[in-house]
Amino acid sequence: MDPAEITATVSAACRLLDLDPRGHTVLKFTNNAVLRLPHSGVVLRIAGSAAVGERARRVVHVARLLEQHGVPAVRLFTAPGLPDDQPLMIRGHEVTVWHDVRPVREPVPDDLATLLRAVHAVPLRAPAAPVVPARRGRSRKRPSVPGQNTGPMPVQSPSVTLVRWGPVAGIRRRIASAGPLALDDLTFLQAETDAVATELAALNDLEPLLPAGLIHGDSFLGNVIVGENGPVLCDFDSTCWGPREWDLTPIAVGALRFDYGGDLAARFARAYGQDVQSWAGFPVLRRLRELQLVTSVLPVLAANPGLRPQWRFRVDSLRRGDATARWSTYGKVAA
Repeated sequence: MDPAEITATVSAACRLLDLDPRGHTVLKFTNNAVLRLPHSGVVLRIAGSAAVGERARRVVHVARLLEQHGVPAVRLFTAPGLPDDQPLMIRGHEVTVWHDVRPVREPVPDDLATLLRAVHAVPLRAPAAPVVPARRGRSRKRPSVPGQNTGPMPVQSPSVTLVRWGPVAGIRRRIASAGPLALDDLTFLQAETDAVATELAALNDLEPLLPAGLIHGDSFLGNVIVGENGPVLCDFDSTCWGPREWDLTPIAVGALRFDYGGDLAARFARAYGQDVQSWAGFPVLRRLRELQLVTSVLPVLAANPGLRPQWRFRVDSLRRGDATARWSTYGKVAA
């Protein structure tokens, strides 16, 4: 999906839904194209690839679950004539329509911590725990990472079907759906994924910091919007049932990898009440998060060449084992 296709899809969506496309602006174009329609009060979210589009229906279910439990989050747009069965298929793309939340200030760590506490308080029936025999002569701790799941496992609740946390499967899918990659890059990313999978499996032997449950899955400050009615969460592509330590990881990694300044991670830890960096499993989650931040754009890298310089810098720093290299956000380099 390139800029011309985005424009054509916006025009088609506006004709179908009787929305005003004038002055539409691109808020983000990485895995999804996210556009504001200022004269209609809505935001369109267009899946950037088939792999991303598969998640759109689950995103709609999650949005409704969060609304049902009063979690502050962006809400699906409803209006006379708008089909109830979002996402919509327009020009072969999965499209969702959302109420526009205009930011009045930048989000701060306390905002994210408060929102995550609300998400983590949502009661959700857990899936059956995997049965793993205890090793002889050792007691076995209750796993924080739910098993060695290699793909989606349905988890039913009265209003939503979620999947269990399976980050390695998602990384492998993104690598498989990438456009042409240099052989050495492909080999490195596959080997790094294998190494992360092995380390994640070993986390089952650690005492968890928190009980597992509903998680946002991609909980960094960029997925918080502070509107006139307060902060809300957005972007539910990764929401699932999994280890809550994972929701505490992005802001910690962000403070280590991005030049944010200040004491963001410490402020977040105080506001949430737990410091994931004190947990023995954090180095593994950091490695996973950084691999995700490199592979997340692979399906759209060819169509959005503005992403490539930062992607190249990230891959090279991982290959060097440079844990101190400061990354930039894809949004800044892809505008």
